[in-house]
Amino acid sequence: MKLALRRWVLAKKRRGIAQWKNHNRIMRICQKEEAARKISAKRIFSRYVHREMASRFDTWIDMVMQRRMLRGLVKKIQNSRMLMWFHSWSDGLTRLKRERNLMHRSLQRVIHARMSRCFGTWEHNAAIQVRLRKRMQLAVRRWTISRLTHGWRVWTGRFLRAVYAEEDQRARQRRSAKRLMARYVHRQLARRFDAWTDMVQMKGKMRRFLARMHNVRLAAWFETWLDGVYKMQRNRKLVQRCLSRAINAQKHRCVRQWVAFVATRRRLRKRMKVACQRWTVAKMRNGWSRWQHGVRVQRGKAIRFESHSGVLF
Repeated sequence: MKLALRRWVLAKKRRGIAQWKNHNRIMRICQKEEAARKISAKRIFSRYVHREMASRFDTWIDMVMQRRMLRGLVKKIQNSRMLMWFHSWSDGLTRLKRERNLMHRSLQRVIHARMSRCFGTWEHNAAIQVRLRKRMQLAVRRWTISRLTHGWRVWTGRFLRAVYAEEDQRARQRRSAKRLMARYVHRQLARRFDAWTDMVQMKGKMRRFLARMHNVRLAAWFETWLDGVYKMQRNRKLVQRCLSRAINAQKHRCVRQWVAFVATRRRLRKRMKVACQRWTVAKMRNGWSRWQHGVRVQRGKAIRFESHSGVLF
């Protein structure tokens, strides 16, 4: 927009200077012709005219001087009007520039405020996500370590059970034989040993049941945390879409205002061009008509002077 205005102002200035130069050139030619006519008239009057003709010549010179003064006054009035119009146009242009700069600064402030608020919200959510991620990493790490230890224990137990299966079987056979012999010998000790083995088995079952309950709780906590993460991701995407829609709507409104401003400026520029063209054409027509009238008057005077000089001689 600034470049277009500068180009338009330079074009108008160049066109005005060219028209002014052309008008000055025409006026100089007219003045030279008029000065030549005056010189010839002065020579003729100095040779042939007596005192009455000298007085008439003086009156004619006064009339010419008055016409020059009137022409200079008209030129001053025209130049003052053109200067006043140019100052009003330049004031309007500076006012429009200030309004445009003010609108640009206000839009930049609104956009920066929106961006700062969005960035603060994002920073707050990011800090919350970092804290939750650290907690979850710690919980997952502990759960992983516990599962690894449990798996290692289970694997070692199974491996030892597999290794010592045969020895256990043999020992069991031997122990069964011994038990049979011991039962016959020590029935009360056998009963106590059976009770102790049942208790050991019950403890093992209870330990496995508690481990399963603990794992179920950990799985439920992990599912709850995962649902919260998905919900926060959906909320963040929804907020981003809302912010993008608001920013796009603001940009659309700004673009529409700028388009309306450009259309108004174009209409005003076209009207200004038409007015300047009409004024230039009118001034040229007026100058041309005045110049023709002056030429006709000078021709009539020359013809009358020639006829009068012919009558005298």
